[in-house]
Amino acid sequence: MEAIGIEMTLSGKKLTILSIYQSPNLPLDPSDLSALLNIGRNVLIMGDFNAKHAHWKCPDTNSRGNILLDHMLENDYIIHYTPNPTLVHYNSNYQPTTPDLVLSQNVHDICDIRTLPALSSNHLPVAFSVVGNFTRKSLEYFRYCDADWTGFRSHVNDNITLSSNFFSSISEIDNALNSFMELLLEARSKFVPTGKLNNHNKTLPREIKQTIKIKNRVRRLMLKEDNQDVRSSLRTTFNSLNHNIRRGIRELQDKIWNKKLSKVDNPSSDLWRLAKSIRSKPIIIPPLAKPDGTKTKSTKDQCEILADAFHENMSLTLNWQSDNENTVAASLETINCFQPYRIYKPTRPREIWSIIRKLKLRKAPGYDGIHNALLKNLPQKAVILLTKILNACLRISYFPQAWKLAKVIAILKSGKDACLGTSYRPISLLSSLSKLFESVIYKRLIATTHHLLRNEQFGFRKSHSTTQQLARVAEHVAHHLNLGQSTGMFLLDIEKAFDTVWHDGLLHKLVINQVPLGLVKLVQSYLDNRQFFVQVDDYTSSIRIPPAGVPQGSILGPYLFLLFLNDIPIQTRTKLACFADDTACFTSSRDPDLVIDRLQLSINLLLKYFTSWKLKLNESKTEAVLFTRKRKIPNKRLQINGISIPWKPSVKYLGVHLDKKLNWTYHVTQIRSKGIKALNALNPIFNRRCNLSPQTKLRFYTGLIRPCITYAAPVWSSTCKTNYSKLQVIQNKSLKIVFNTPFRTNLTNLHDKINFPRLYDFILRATRKLYLEKNPNNPNTLVSTIGQSRLENLSYIDKYRRYRLPHHLVLGE
Repeated sequence: MEAIGIEMTLSGKKLTILSIYQSPNLPLDPSDLSALLNIGRNVLIMGDFNAKHAHWKCPDTNSRGNILLDHMLENDYIIHYTPNPTLVHYNSNYQPTTPDLVLSQNVHDICDIRTLPALSSNHLPVAFSVVGNFTRKSLEYFRYCDADWTGFRSHVNDNITLSSNFFSSISEIDNALNSFMELLLEARSKFVPTGKLNNHNKTLPREIKQTIKIKNRVRRLMLKEDNQDVRSSLRTTFNSLNHNIRRGIRELQDKIWNKKLSKVDNPSSDLWRLAKSIRSKPIIIPPLAKPDGTKTKSTKDQCEILADAFHENMSLTLNWQSDNENTVAASLETINCFQPYRIYKPTRPREIWSIIRKLKLRKAPGYDGIHNALLKNLPQKAVILLTKILNACLRISYFPQAWKLAKVIAILKSGKDACLGTSYRPISLLSSLSKLFESVIYKRLIATTHHLLRNEQFGFRKSHSTTQQLARVAEHVAHHLNLGQSTGMFLLDIEKAFDTVWHDGLLHKLVINQVPLGLVKLVQSYLDNRQFFVQVDDYTSSIRIPPAGVPQGSILGPYLFLLFLNDIPIQTRTKLACFADDTACFTSSRDPDLVIDRLQLSINLLLKYFTSWKLKLNESKTEAVLFTRKRKIPNKRLQINGISIPWKPSVKYLGVHLDKKLNWTYHVTQIRSKGIKALNALNPIFNRRCNLSPQTKLRFYTGLIRPCITYAAPVWSSTCKTNYSKLQVIQNKSLKIVFNTPFRTNLTNLHDKINFPRLYDFILRATRKLYLEKNPNNPNTLVSTIGQSRLENLSYIDKYRRYRLPHHLVLGE
């Protein structure tokens, strides 16, 4: 039995309404009915049961009807049925019947049950009334764009009293902070108006309604008519009216879309937000599986199941005893004995203002409800008070407990079972004030540690990108293929990397890197006793305290993770490529067996390192590839904890597919498919019928579709012309939609006429920018040396130039 339902409040009582469908080809299972009736106390079940019985005035009885009647007699509910049949067959040889029923449990105020002569199906809709007052939930939001910011600033300014005294204890800081946050919320309630979400149901025009009435009248006549010729004529009229109704509704929808799109037909509009609303699906969490095998019956239970799953992910993967326990304990003793005596680089109102100006208004607020718009409109006196509070926190190395609580929203992972709590990804919403203080800490932490970060780490660093790391790896592989050598590479997957960071180990590494102890103690306060709760709709879970990991959605978290993995070892004659937790190791030699031996030694070294710092490798997601000209792949494989890692024909690293021949054909095939999906997903707003200007349509292509097919293009720009042609087709289709040109338009002339670069020219320009401007001036030597090799300097040159490097396109051979 298929079922879907809602829960509503009627006369102060919770009412569960379920719509069901029972297949006529399957038996009715009484356990399905029992499960649905047990969802709540007051339940209405309605739909097509495909159950016939004389009890509800059917001309005959079937097995499903007998099962349903027996189940009703054994349980406390009532079967309601219409006085007239609900199914009228087109073939007059079959008698009308009543398979559509209403089951009510503890709902006694049902009246006026009847059929309606509407719609085009031979199943007549069933309508009935339930007596009571319906309570509709008010969906309100704050309209910050219409706020009285002058009044807001004046109210905040008048209710702040500054003094020369400073806050010297945790309690004083918490009291001042709570008063400040309450003042902001009070001012918001007075000077920021609220609005209600608009109802998206549009009323049909009068002419369409009139046509629907005529269609229903023709349908009633058709069902009563016995003459087949007259009936056939009426059916033709009915189909014509139905076609006109559908066309009218489609035209109405086009008008609604064009009106909506007219608002974004300007250079400052948010195309990304509109496109996301088109492509994204609503988040609907079904009943989740409990540990005992049963399913959740309420949203509150869903919150608890998700909170348990997220809390388990934020624990140490395996709580084994590390070899570093003693040294870590000594560092913790040093931190605990340290007593801050002065402010480490105090902040100033100017610094606070600079951080506030960079805040984004699109960011969702945390649990406290303080939006970034409120912070952007703070008066000078409020910024001075906030500076005073933050300096007090810096003085005593204290991160306020009120800023450690995160509201977590669950998002389903792609391709995962929606009924499992482990299939969801947590999205943490932190307090805006918390992020502001994190920015202050981050500036001081990076000032003392930026020179310590190793060159192989490209993640979350200024002037470093995935494209540069991929260019470094691809150049190494292609260069050694030109020399007739093989290159082996494996990609490690750290299980729950960010969520399982060992706090004590992280603090120990900060101490040994000579970070000021006042700053280390502040980081310790930042990590200790953090809390989160999961929210689904209006329900929340109980609060959980994660024992490990860096805070998700934070500013400090990613950088702390880089410091934690900064001492990752490198095996002799192998190279490391890191982007946060994405770790690749590669080496080259003429002998593939020697390559495998070096990689195995590197795996053993890295495995020992991760184990000593309480991180676990996920062997099932670790991949390996051998770039070689040799046709035969060695039988010898890499081993991790006794598990063999097979050689793959291609691996995906940082979003780019690296195949063993490095000809990029497989990668181009994948991104071509991705580009076509993006083009199809945007069809409601990116088509020939919409009335947007060509300039806006072109922005849709350049901002949403072209990035899908040109990601990291400088890395694979040396691919063949055939692959470029495959991608150019997507651009050609898009330009035809943009300018609504005929099918046989000459695309070469169109590109020249609008002065729009072909895909090859666009990628070539991006390649020049990377290799001639960005890479040579980078302070990281691993980046600045990318693109320095020349074919003429190689000891062996392939006469077919099959392994040309991307920078050869722009630097010359």
